[in-house]
Amino acid sequence: MKKAAKKLSDAQPLRLARTDPRQLSFFGQLHTEELLKGHKHMTNKSKPARTMALQPVADINGAFFGTLAGKKIVVCFHERKRAKVQDRFNSITLRTARIKAAQAIAKTESLPLFLGVQVRVGTRWDNGWLVSPELFRKFKQGASDFSLSEKAREAYVAAKAAVPGVRFTVTKAA
Repeated sequence: MKKAAKKLSDAQPLRLARTDPRQLSFFGQLHTEELLKGHKHMTNKSKPARTMALQPVADINGAFFGTLAGKKIVVCFHERKRAKVQDRFNSITLRTARIKAAQAIAKTESLPLFLGVQVRVGTRWDNGWLVSPELFRKFKQGASDFSLSEKAREAYVAAKAAVPGVRFTVTKAA
């Protein structure tokens, strides 16, 4: 006996698992928990507040030229890829050699220096920060760890010398 072929009109509508609040994914739960805690910044991970294009400085690793408010700046940039969502706010160790190289470029070019960090969870952008060296020194952990603790993030948001929610894109050297 042959089985009767099913018609397209007989298809059952799909039940989406995310419509039931008891079946939220881990990311949905985490997002909801952050909203309940009152974190108003950095809640929508898929849409950064701004995107900044960085041009690498020739022969210097980690130093980039960027534009902030229409002015050229030097950015000492570090990016970390985290495997777990729980690790996204761990501090980021900045290489002192990169910081010193970026400081030297900023001094020779007479440009302001900023420190930029970007965190990815898996392959997705999670958060990015651009801060002044003074603000970095105020909240750094250890010798050169960029702090992403809750207290530090709130201070970065409140400070006028920081830009939260930045997605950095590195362009090719000119």
